Amino acid sequence: MSLKIAIVGSGNVASFFAKKFAAAGFTIVSIHSKNLAHAESLASEVQAIASNTLSTIGSDFDYLLFAVSDDALKACVAEVPASNNFCWLHTSGAMSKEIFAEKTNQYGVFYPLQTFTKSVSLSQSVFPVLIESSSEEIQQALEKLAAQIQLPFQYADSDQRKNIHLAAVFACNFSNHLFQIASQILAEQNLPFELLLPLIQETVAKLNHLSPSAAQTGPAIRNDQAVLATQLALLQSHPKWAELYQLLSAEIQKPKQ
Repeated sequence: MSLKIAIVGSGNVASFFAKKFAAAGFTIVSIHSKNLAHAESLASEVQAIASNTLSTIGSDFDYLLFAVSDDALKACVAEVPASNNFCWLHTSGAMSKEIFAEKTNQYGVFYPLQTFTKSVSLSQSVFPVLIESSSEEIQQALEKLAAQIQLPFQYADSDQRKNIHLAAVFACNFSNHLFQIASQILAEQNLPFELLLPLIQETVAKLNHLSPSAAQTGPAIRNDQAVLATQLALLQSHPKWAELYQLLSAEIQKPKQ
């Protein structure tokens, strides 16, 4: 008998897991979202029922997966009636597993360490899922769940997971914002962002062989003051970017401990 899963959310992470679980042969019982149209769209892809309410969600499933924003998670959990008939999970990097403690004694965290965009297929299909649980029994169940969708798992307690999430924000979200700034700099010169793609891809590829510290290049690490001054002057019309340029250059130039 296949596992049954109900999913709260219809965004990037919810879409990934709904399709991943369905592809593994699990039954997606229902998709719940405040935006019914979004719930219906995702539900149609995984042959599930769509709903915009949680108060009548029922309990005929093995897992209830909350894949919503951290700001929405507490309210969503509060709306679901207490039950020990299934395992409650969330996918947050920053929220404690104890958010479920008043609702059930079967709960945990199933946090995917990856970036998701519904409109773009993953180029890296294997990545770790960080798990935490309320008991050894749930721990083993989550390990099996990860294996069934062919993803490696790693145990991380709440403090570890929060710091992993922080590191991920620097590595992914902040770096992507820097890509956005780079894109705007090029656009102002009527140049395409695609010029930088080989450079970006090689920068990331080097990290398979070198530490970030060992892979660092550029005018700041070389202490090339002439280039630093020239590039800073080019940013006169963007004072916030100039400030960021100076801050990052100074951080790169700091002696490594």
